Amino acid sequence: DTIEKCGSCGKESDLNMLRGRHWGTVCKCGFRIDSHDKLRDQLRPMYQEIRMKTAIEVGGLYKTVTENGQERPADILVVGVDGAKNQALDITIRDPSCDSYVARNSWKTPLVAAKVGHNSKIKAFEETLVRAGAQGLNFTMTPLAFETSGAMGKETVKWFESMVAQNKAIEGQDREGISSRMQNGLPNTWTANSFGSYWKQRISFFLARDRANKRTVLMGQSQPRTDRGWTTGG
Repeated sequence: DTIEKCGSCGKESDLNMLRGRHWGTVCKCGFRIDSHDKLRDQLRPMYQEIRMKTAIEVGGLYKTVTENGQERPADILVVGVDGAKNQALDITIRDPSCDSYVARNSWKTPLVAAKVGHNSKIKAFEETLVRAGAQGLNFTMTPLAFETSGAMGKETVKWFESMVAQNKAIEGQDREGISSRMQNGLPNTWTANSFGSYWKQRISFFLARDRANKRTVLMGQSQPRTDRGWTTGG
C-alpha cells in the first residue's frame, strides 16, 4: 500500500501496480529486453549439445529486401548442414495477464498469448518473404513463443520435440544409447537427468525466476525512501 508511483516509469499507483503486474505488463522500464536476451543465451547451449553451429543477432539477413539489410530477425541463427538453409530462431515472451490477452480469454484458455506471439512472428516473416520476390531469403524462420509462466506455445513444443529427437540420435551414435546426463558428464538435476526433462526444467525455471527477480527489484525501487531503510544522514 505504500507505493504511490512506479520508481522506473513514473506512472501513478493503481491496482495492477499494487498486485505487482505493472512491471511485467505495462512498465516500459521493466527489463523485458534483458529477459529476452537472457532466454536466448539459455537456449543456445542446447544446440551445442546436439553439435549444431549457431550465431546470435546476425545482421544482413534481409539484404535482398531492405537498403541496409542490417535488421536482425534471428535471435539465434542455426547454420544449415548438407545444403539445408540456415534456420532463424525468433524468440518472443508474452504475458497472458496483459489486458489484450485477457480480452482473448487467456484466463481460461491456455497458451493464447503464446499463440498470438507465434502468429505475429510468422506474419512478419511471410510479408518479408513476399517482398523478397523470386530471389527469396536464404534462411527459414522458426518462432519460439513462451509465456512468462514458463509455458511453451504449441508450435514451440514441436520445435522442442525435434530437439529431443536430434539428441536421441546422437545418444545412439556416440553415447552407446546412454541418456543419463549425469553418466555423460552433462549438467543435470536430481529431477531432470535426460535431455528433454533437463532443458524443459531449465527454460521454465529461468522464465519464472527471472521475472520474479526483476519485479522484486522494481517494486523495491518504487517504495518510498523511508520504507527501504534509508536515512538522510547527518
